[in-house]
Amino acid sequence: MTTAPELDDGDKALLIALLHQVIAADPVPLSARVNRLRAILGKLEPPVAQPPPYPTPKLSRSGPM
Repeated sequence: MTTAPELDDGDKALLIALLHQVIAADPVPLSARVNRLRAILGKLEPPVAQPPPYPTPKLSRSGPM
């Protein structure tokens, strides 16, 4: 069984930047290669927290004023 290499924060940041560049420059953005690179990027880069969606506005049923 192989172990994952130990990367410091600087190494991870460099790999993340390189993966972003390669993905952005690829002429076929939906290729298997790019999908694989995105999967690797997802393992290195934690997902960005999304703000909660706005609640649906409640419409009054009292009728027009």
